[in-house]
Amino acid sequence: KVVLALFYLGATSVILDEWVNRKRLALCCELVSCKAMIGSRKALLLTWFLKPLRKLPIRLTPAQLTSQKEIPQVEVQSEETALITFTTGSTGVPKAADRSHAFLRAQFKALRSEINPQHGDVAMPVLPIVLLINLGAGATSVIADFPARKPEKMKPSALYQQIQRHQVSRITSSPFVVDKLASWMKEADKGCPSVQQIFTGGAPVFPEMATNLKEAFSAEVRVVFGSTEAEPISMASASEVIGKHLAGKGLFVGTIYEGCDLRIIPIQDGPIASLSEKEFDDWQLAALETGEIVVAGDHVLKKYIDNPEAWKQNKIVVGETIWHRTGDAGFLDESGDLYLIGRASRIIYTGKSMIAPFLIEQELAALPGITMGTVIKGNEELILVLESGNNAPSAIEKGLLTSIGLPEDIKVRRIRKIPRDPRHNGKIDYGKLEKLL
Repeated sequence: KVVLALFYLGATSVILDEWVNRKRLALCCELVSCKAMIGSRKALLLTWFLKPLRKLPIRLTPAQLTSQKEIPQVEVQSEETALITFTTGSTGVPKAADRSHAFLRAQFKALRSEINPQHGDVAMPVLPIVLLINLGAGATSVIADFPARKPEKMKPSALYQQIQRHQVSRITSSPFVVDKLASWMKEADKGCPSVQQIFTGGAPVFPEMATNLKEAFSAEVRVVFGSTEAEPISMASASEVIGKHLAGKGLFVGTIYEGCDLRIIPIQDGPIASLSEKEFDDWQLAALETGEIVVAGDHVLKKYIDNPEAWKQNKIVVGETIWHRTGDAGFLDESGDLYLIGRASRIIYTGKSMIAPFLIEQELAALPGITMGTVIKGNEELILVLESGNNAPSAIEKGLLTSIGLPEDIKVRRIRKIPRDPRHNGKIDYGKLEKLL
């Protein structure tokens, strides 16, 4: 309600995730020069302990927002900033995404065409952007009953009861939440007939998870691939994820969204700056060749707030078109469908071979006694990091590592818990992991 009111007034809304800590809260407000803060009493209490926030002239709870007069609607230009959100910042300072009114309109059009919310639907949007889509389409939204700042604390039984009580017909969620719900439903032998559709994205969905969702729900399950700067990029059904997965070679992430122009280009470490259209066309890799995924389209973010370095690192200017470098590596098959092999910066080259930790992680999770694992390169040596139980050594002794492309003599480190990303709790936070090692 507050965000919509700010749009009506022509003001820019800055949205912070519920999981932010005090340091990130202060940093984000400084990055975009906030003039006011609207939040819970607990959040406002923190402003007295953070110097950048004490300077804010306006600090209110939503309940304190009142008006005694009619306020006229303000006309805005399409390229004016409407909304500012932030990347997770796991690899450095979070980037402030400049979402203009034109961008939000294009994203609304893109997601509406893919998710297809209808007037009368009862939907549970765990992903915030989808709440705005539902409001615009006239669908009813049910706010999921769990602490978004700590998704691992989610109680599947409470979420299930909420879905049943309101007869939710569609769930849009991160994979972690919906997968945990599906596992609980199977264990409790519960069905959920009201749910007709499930859309999940924000973290990878491998065949094991897709199978879990299909077994728990009698619903259409679709997986959305995208990023903060480009949502959606592609989409796949759970059946396609299962049937088209190439073990050890690539995760199927689906058919490219019709409004998204996508290319695969050679992986580059530094900025690319601008290219002529011919140069860019010559860079495009053929089917089945692995490279970086770059995208363009009306729903692809064009700008960051006061961050020329981020713009230089993440954008390529080709004629009149601004292309976004996703930082993800992948390839297109002969049909033009997309496969993902993980973050380009995480690929490890050993001689003539290439190790994609993203794909190794899925193979490791299938080994007995291992809940999560990855491989990193430190001090010129490969390190296998395992979040494991007592049975992990037997999995290694059986020589299963060579079957997934790792040498038997690889150095092994076991830790109690591998850090996850705070937003979706489904991806490894490599920055934090490297500090632990």
